[in-house]
Amino acid sequence: MNKFCKNKKREKIFAKNTLLMFFILSFFPNLSSGQTSYILGKYKINPTEQKIWVSDFFSETINGGGHAWGEKYIIDSTINYNNTTLFLIGNQFIFKEYISKNGHFPPQLDFNSLKVINIDVEEYGGSLCRDKNFLYRNSIGIEQQSKWESISLYGYKTINDFVYQKDNDLYFLSQDFELKKIENLKLDVSTLVKVMGNYFTDKNGLYLLGGYSTREFKAEKTETGLVIYRKEWESFFHNESIQLEKKNKRTQTTPIIKTDYFIYNAKVYSPRSSNSHLPLPLNSKEIVELEIKNNSYANYTTNFLADNEHTFVTISEKGGYGTLEARYGNQWFVENIFFEKNVNQWEVISRGDLGIFKGKDGNLYFPNQLKQTNKDNYAGIVVHKQKEFYDFELNENSTLTKFDKVFIFNFDIKEYEELDLTQFRYLYENFWIYKNRLYMYSSGVGLPIKELIDNTNLYPITHHDKKTNFLINKNSLVYIGKFGGISTLGEGLNTVQVFGNRIISNVDFSSLKVITTDVLKDDENIYIGNHNGISVIPIKSLGLNIKILTE
Repeated sequence: MNKFCKNKKREKIFAKNTLLMFFILSFFPNLSSGQTSYILGKYKINPTEQKIWVSDFFSETINGGGHAWGEKYIIDSTINYNNTTLFLIGNQFIFKEYISKNGHFPPQLDFNSLKVINIDVEEYGGSLCRDKNFLYRNSIGIEQQSKWESISLYGYKTINDFVYQKDNDLYFLSQDFELKKIENLKLDVSTLVKVMGNYFTDKNGLYLLGGYSTREFKAEKTETGLVIYRKEWESFFHNESIQLEKKNKRTQTTPIIKTDYFIYNAKVYSPRSSNSHLPLPLNSKEIVELEIKNNSYANYTTNFLADNEHTFVTISEKGGYGTLEARYGNQWFVENIFFEKNVNQWEVISRGDLGIFKGKDGNLYFPNQLKQTNKDNYAGIVVHKQKEFYDFELNENSTLTKFDKVFIFNFDIKEYEELDLTQFRYLYENFWIYKNRLYMYSSGVGLPIKELIDNTNLYPITHHDKKTNFLINKNSLVYIGKFGGISTLGEGLNTVQVFGNRIISNVDFSSLKVITTDVLKDDENIYIGNHNGISVIPIKSLGLNIKILTE
């Protein structure tokens, strides 16, 4: 999340500049004519006049000196309003007339049969799509479009989006975006489905397709007859697909799928770990996954996965769980019992993103207008365990410090009070809820949100167990992404943050779908998160043929 400026002049400059940026998605009422126009991507659309304008960047010298630049709209006569189609793929709007002019799209791409398979950029190195003739990989959910890679499906019969048949052979779409032949296994095609990465299940068990690696010296035979050879200093890669487990008819074997691991037959697998064909030595009934550290600039979160006896940590921005030693080497917290045992009993108060600071009295404090966080008093990660609070950072220069008390500012009584954990909930990066009031940390200060909503049932909207930039409760949709500045009201201890257009109601939650982290849709509207809040685009009111590509 971006850092926020409190300088009002800078806020005004930012607001002006954002109106000049390309691909800003917002909604503007045309007050002079009583009509309504919509800005979608680079297009300005007026449904009443049935006219479409296309943005164009200008830069010119002003008479008398000076220079002007910005964005202007030019009427487009090549788009027939009644016969065109507007496509929404990821966060990109494009009319069919402009597809051939867009250098990012491959020439063979058939938009009429195109479907989105998976928008998870981390799992496959890009989002997955397919049309009737090709599979595609591209990062459709981010601002900067990358090159589209493709795989021809000529001669293949589609079993499902991840399994294909050619002649008498089966192929699967691997994590490295290849169609790989499945050998040495007899699979039930009618029930064969992808779980995560190269893991698949059918009615008979769990499989790892396309090969696996083994390490550390040992020889053992699994229940399916697989012999594993491992050496400490050497890694062996085996090309064959293998069955990892047979279905247990006495237990529920439907996989429980999370972001970086899944559970099958009560065993925990993490596909991106080094020995991913072996389950992690974790008790699935005891495990807890904790978001420990926020890496704002690297755009990923460090998670811990732990039971009573073991702790594993995500090994990179691509996920996957490994040991603390594999991730951090011999740093001070590796083989420290506090980080190795009973980590599942931790309660994370802050991932280093709420501005909690160390007071001169030896206690921890949440920041407010009077007590602000700075580089000298910053506390970092704060967790609670067995009635005590601990502060640390996951780096070589940190130490583990114990605190007896944490104090939090209660806006409703305008005083600090000892933290009541039963009334506190970490919500999202830079956000927390205390006594049913939503707070946000920005630039050294934690302020309450002015708008009162039901925070008891306020949670992030997730897709494939990953958070989007939207929050939701029974009545409201809240957007907390793309902050470029903040709006405040009041002075001193009465200062609050104003969310304004970042909170809307009257959303059809029953039909709400995720398109990207910043774009949602229901049966009536498209909801686009941007610097100005949530733009609501009424689908039917546009009077256009619109094709929205979602999973």
